[in-house]
Amino acid sequence: SSRDSTRRPRALLVGTQSGYAGNEDGQEGGVAEMTFREKVQNLTTWQAVHDAAPPGTNLGGWQSHDECWRLTQDAMKLQPSDRALIIGLYAGSQAILCKLIEPECEVWGIDTFTNDTSWKAEGRHLCDVYAENVKLAGLEGKINLIEKPSQEVGPAWTLPLNWLLIDGSHATEDAYLDLHYFAPHVVVGGALFIDDMNKNGEVRPAYDRWFKEETETGRKWIVEHGDTNDETTVGKLWLLRRTV
Repeated sequence: SSRDSTRRPRALLVGTQSGYAGNEDGQEGGVAEMTFREKVQNLTTWQAVHDAAPPGTNLGGWQSHDECWRLTQDAMKLQPSDRALIIGLYAGSQAILCKLIEPECEVWGIDTFTNDTSWKAEGRHLCDVYAENVKLAGLEGKINLIEKPSQEVGPAWTLPLNWLLIDGSHATEDAYLDLHYFAPHVVVGGALFIDDMNKNGEVRPAYDRWFKEETETGRKWIVEHGDTNDETTVGKLWLLRRTV
C-alpha cells in the first residue's frame, strides 16, 4: 500500500561505518567476522545500530530514532524459523533490519511504491530506491516482495507471522483492512507494530474498530507501547503483543 505523499522521512540516515571483517592491519581475513546481531547486542543507541549496517544502507525509514530503536530491540527476538511482514516498505529499511539481524528468518514486504514524491525531485523512483537499498545491504533476492496493494493481498494471506509492521496507506478503511486481514495471522507471543497512531490521525479510528472486533474473536492483545490518551499529533508507533 502507498504512503501518505505529504510526509517526509524523519530518520533517513546513511550508514557511515562497516565494522566488517579484517585483521588489525585492515587486511581481509584473520579475524572472524561478527554478525550484525552480535554487533547490535553490544550497542545502546539507534545511531550506533545504523552505523553497524553495511556501508550506505538506509535503516531509518520514516520512524524517529526512538521508534527505530524499539523496532530493533524487538527484531532481536526473531528466530531462524520466524516470519516477518512489513506493509509499506518505503525504502525497505525495516525489512532489511529484520533480515540483517536474523538472516535465516523469512521476510516479506508489501508495497506499490507509488508514493515517491520525496524522490521525484532527485529524478528517482521509490522502487529503485528500495532496490538500491536492498543491494547495498547485500540482500538481493532475500526479501520476498509483493508489489500490490495490501488490501488485495490480504484476503489470500495464510502464513503465520511472528513480526508484523503495518505502515501502509493511512486512509482509515485501508488501515482497518490491513489490521483485519493480517493481524489475525500473528502468532501468540508475536509482535504487531502499527505506525502513525496519533490521536487525530486516520489510522486511530481504524485501530479502534479493529480492536473492538478482536475482543469478540477470542484473540487477545496487550499494548506494550502506546497510550490511548496521548494527545500527540505527530506520527506514533505502537507495539502490541498477542497473548491468546
